[in-house]
Amino acid sequence: MMPGKAAGSRGLRRKAQLEMIGIAIVVVLVVLGFLFVLKAISGPPSETHSGFVRSHITQDLLNTVSISDADCGGIDMTELLKACAERATVDCAPDPCQAFITYMEDILEQTLGEQRLAYRLRAYISNSPPATSSESIQENGNQIGSIFITARGCNQTSIQRGYYSVGEKPGLLVIPTNVGDLKVMLEICSRVY
Repeated sequence: MMPGKAAGSRGLRRKAQLEMIGIAIVVVLVVLGFLFVLKAISGPPSETHSGFVRSHITQDLLNTVSISDADCGGIDMTELLKACAERATVDCAPDPCQAFITYMEDILEQTLGEQRLAYRLRAYISNSPPATSSESIQENGNQIGSIFITARGCNQTSIQRGYYSVGEKPGLLVIPTNVGDLKVMLEICSRVY
């Protein structure tokens, strides 16, 4: 064997080894970059993001429900609530308050309930305090309906005892009626640990 060929062959091997090491480093960097992107995409939402979503979900839900068809002769949910507050009847529901409660229980369970969120919905005339239990809405001593929906223990007692807190801004819908403004408030409760 000639001395020149052996030296050239070692140089080629060394060059090939360096190229292989370079390729291995590039592959490792690409894999690490991919894992970083995957972690960023699949991670849980930040507290800021989930707080933002939670603070808007209640208002968005109330806004959507207010213009939804009540399956009641073409009236929407706002008209059904007005009838409830004014103690009026509608053709399809002798008790518009109960019709609203039934509709809202279904909607809330299909939206917030599916996400396992505790919530409470209260409706009250603006010059009277919001209901804290299944008490009736009162205006000048007249009962105008009972609207209080709660789920997963989000009630006044559990909030006063410190089991739940209502930290986010509640959704609020104001409906003018003949007996005063009817306020509908939807709150999401958070478990206190």
